[in-house]
Amino acid sequence: MSAETINGTAPTPAPAADAAAPAAPANPAPSTSTDVPTTSAEASSSKPQPLPTKHKKLSGYDFYRAIGSPKYVVAPMVDQSELAWRLLSKSPLPPDVAGPPEWIEAPLPDGPAGPSQPRKYARYAGGAHLTYTPMIHARVFSESRQNSRGGDPQFNITCNEEGNRKTLAGIEGGDRPLFVQVSHQLAGSKFPLTLDGWMSVILTLQFCANDPDVLLSAAKKVQNRCDAVDINFGCPQGIAKRGKYGSFLMEDWDLIARLISTLHVNLTVPVTAKFRIFPEVEKTVRYAQMMEAAGAQILTCHGRLREQKGPATGLADWDQIKAVKEAVSVPVFANGNILYADDALRCMEYTGCDGVMSAEGNLNNPALFADPKSPNAYVAATALARRYLDIVAKLDTPTAGSAIKAHLFHLLKPMLDEHEDLRVIFGKQGVDDKVAYYRAALDEVESASPLSP
Repeated sequence: MSAETINGTAPTPAPAADAAAPAAPANPAPSTSTDVPTTSAEASSSKPQPLPTKHKKLSGYDFYRAIGSPKYVVAPMVDQSELAWRLLSKSPLPPDVAGPPEWIEAPLPDGPAGPSQPRKYARYAGGAHLTYTPMIHARVFSESRQNSRGGDPQFNITCNEEGNRKTLAGIEGGDRPLFVQVSHQLAGSKFPLTLDGWMSVILTLQFCANDPDVLLSAAKKVQNRCDAVDINFGCPQGIAKRGKYGSFLMEDWDLIARLISTLHVNLTVPVTAKFRIFPEVEKTVRYAQMMEAAGAQILTCHGRLREQKGPATGLADWDQIKAVKEAVSVPVFANGNILYADDALRCMEYTGCDGVMSAEGNLNNPALFADPKSPNAYVAATALARRYLDIVAKLDTPTAGSAIKAHLFHLLKPMLDEHEDLRVIFGKQGVDDKVAYYRAALDEVESASPLSP
């Protein structure tokens, strides 16, 4: 397989191509809908003017180009977008199939001392261009929960591999580019966290004056290990409704603006934001403009309502995503309905977005972004599972057993649904050497399946 993207053209680092990045479009006229919030943050959203930052850093399309103009993005996923899976998603095909990576030279604006040297990022055939960590709990992380179990379960800084540019598990370029997603929960919340059952805690509505400081404290601990810090305002789960955070902050625009602005002003890396849509497109557009005005340098629009989850998930609204893209001047990633390579291409063509983000599609097939016209695009699930286990075995950073099991169940779901005996084998509890055990279990799968190599 070649390193070309699914639309047949490789991301081009040359200045001429970079100069073609979309210019800032005109914002649409403000909506007169009575459903639109009238907070101070909303009132200023049509004229994005982020506060000055304390550190010189790139913004908007300069930042996007400096990380290689990523088009194919792996979403932040609780207990699922861990280091080993990010590396697999970056390089999903076996080395003898994928070949060496293509090195993308990402241009940087010239500095006061003259021309800047471009950053370099390794891109493998069929791989993602950018990945996100799972959500990191800000309060707990800021209190340095780096313990005898090998560090924080969502972002381990003890082993010095997460966010590192060095070759990891044979994959050149390491764990970059990388966005770290920081979440926050007030002290005293009734919703506890566990090491293996990490909850999707993001931000709470019960805001007090020092909350941005707690968020900032955690973000500062990871800013040197990533390219950006992301805040997720899209969690739609019941636990978020009870705790008033995630997508249930959608009505508190002043709070959202303050949290984004705090990171924008004080971090050495950009802040980005991920959010869901409102029923009214005008309201969604103004919501996105508010986040841009607060300092978000890349926006990820998940084209589903807060109510669209579980059995009622339904399809994402690409028309709303398109409206957001046309209304802001920063790069926009589209999230929703990206299950196959052709979906990614169609979404970017329809919405005009700068990239697409996939969660469920990536879990089912980490080679999702492989060129569908390539004869090497279709890799057996067992081969992907073995490559994942090889990466887990080569890393110093421990991978949670719950993550390994969940990934294998996603990859092998059709087979495990058909063969109950294999499902029992993969679901076994209390396995010590998980890599060896699951490798042996894969032998059983391949024996049972005539489609496996």
